[in-house]
Amino acid sequence: VDISKEDRKKLKNLKSAIVVANHPSLLDVTLLMGILPQADCIVNAALFDKFIVRHVVRRLFVPNSMDFNELLDSCNRSLKAGNCLVVFPEGTRTKVGIKSVLHKGSARISLGTQYPVFPVSIETNDMRGLRKGDPFYRINKKGRYQYKFVLKDPILPESYRELSMPIAARKMTMEIYSSLFPA
Repeated sequence: VDISKEDRKKLKNLKSAIVVANHPSLLDVTLLMGILPQADCIVNAALFDKFIVRHVVRRLFVPNSMDFNELLDSCNRSLKAGNCLVVFPEGTRTKVGIKSVLHKGSARISLGTQYPVFPVSIETNDMRGLRKGDPFYRINKKGRYQYKFVLKDPILPESYRELSMPIAARKMTMEIYSSLFPA
């Protein structure tokens, strides 16, 4: 794996931020959390039931199945401690050739905690073997996996202060989408 050093320094200096990213491969979580100084990650609650994965996930991650107020309190405590909260708003790995749909959870957390969202576009080469639905034995035969993490401008929750929560969450999610997947 080769990781571009372009925005690594900026990512290492982030504190108390909600980091949202696209999710092209199995390694995204590990690589992004390895770059950020202190990170918590919200993950699909179904991972807590997977035989091997559950032992790691229970120690390091926040399940997305919590009551929203409980989740918001947990996220707020983490962010107040200076941690970055990593969220993959697609809810699954990005599917090649299919337009992504984002969930509103990251926007709702930002609006509820008043911490900014920092979109990170993960650009990669051929992720064969690490994409959604790929068999594990198929690998990129063209060489090393290439990753580039591009930190975008922050999205500030106070920009949506005048709107009701449902409308603000929808509009903020659309702004996150435009940042992660520019036309």
